Amino acid sequence: MRAYRFSIAGTPEHWRRVRSFGKRRFTDPKTAAGKSAIALAARRVVIEPAAANEPVALSIVAVYPRPKHRPTWCPREVWSTGEPFSKATRADLDNVAKIVMDALNGVAYVDDGQVCMVDAVKMYAGESTPPATTVGISIGW
Repeated sequence: MRAYRFSIAGTPEHWRRVRSFGKRRFTDPKTAAGKSAIALAARRVVIEPAAANEPVALSIVAVYPRPKHRPTWCPREVWSTGEPFSKATRADLDNVAKIVMDALNGVAYVDDGQVCMVDAVKMYAGESTPPATTVGISIGW
């Protein structure tokens, strides 16, 4: 088994649907920039990508900037600790995973159809934790 791990600093990106203008269709610029950043970070650490028949497992941790004020749904006890806590608002977790999986096509594996397991979490940062996206890749598990 081969394992790789990398992080992309900043607010995590998520997949935005393709836009259309008349007959023309285009990818949202934020989606394209997010995919490029993820692919670039992966190229720096992935030494041996998965072969076409190897299974791949992904671990994704998306840490968003901490809100300035306590959300009404967040218990005071959780907020006051300063620790990271769950993010139960937009962006959808499956869209966060989709942009990572699509960005890793041709970098960590041949096609994202090889991904057999995804463990994904999205949360708000703690007081001392910067926002980032951390991706773990296990090949041949």
